Amino acid sequence: MNIVAHEVQFGSHTFILNNQRSMFWPKHQTLILSDLHLGKTAHLRKNGFAIPSYTHTHDIQRLSALIEHYKVQQLVIVGDMIHAKNNNEVIAWKQFCEQHAHVRIVLIKGNHDRLSNTFLHDLGVHRIEESWLFDGVFFVHEPTSENEHPTISGHIHPGVQVHLLKNSRKSYPCFALHNNVLILPAFSLFTGLDIKTLDKNAKFYAFHPEGFFCL
Repeated sequence: MNIVAHEVQFGSHTFILNNQRSMFWPKHQTLILSDLHLGKTAHLRKNGFAIPSYTHTHDIQRLSALIEHYKVQQLVIVGDMIHAKNNNEVIAWKQFCEQHAHVRIVLIKGNHDRLSNTFLHDLGVHRIEESWLFDGVFFVHEPTSENEHPTISGHIHPGVQVHLLKNSRKSYPCFALHNNVLILPAFSLFTGLDIKTLDKNAKFYAFHPEGFFCL
């Protein structure tokens, strides 16, 4: 897996964005991501969609590689950890947590995280919050327009569309900085991109397998 980094200053802190849809906070040895959507592909298969299971497996393998790469001590998931009801992909998360038992997992609940806190703790989540202020940085799943603190959110699955030659276009996932909110891309590869919600005043850190470009 090719990990390409892009350092940014946000608030009074240094963060390292990467092209694997997450960001690292060196000060706290913390990996931050959003919209993992565990169980989504299994849920769709159960409802008749021909979705391969390797999509979920690839996401978990990427996450394991990032934990090893950054020597992560804490993982913050900024919402939508679980897409739907309990299924085999969700249960497999418990095995992942056991393999990385040294990592403290914090979940900021998103609109899809409807399972009970008891069940989430049993899966391996150590702390569950609706929102969380940590070292001057505020974490909440859905971005808001008024923010007292530098805020990290998800939910939107931000993307940018680039015009190429011969009237063709290509969309890329991105991190987006807007109204003192740093909005994370969806970590799951099995998600769409929203190229319309954020206006042109936002700053976009778009990425592809080989690097970053800023708009």
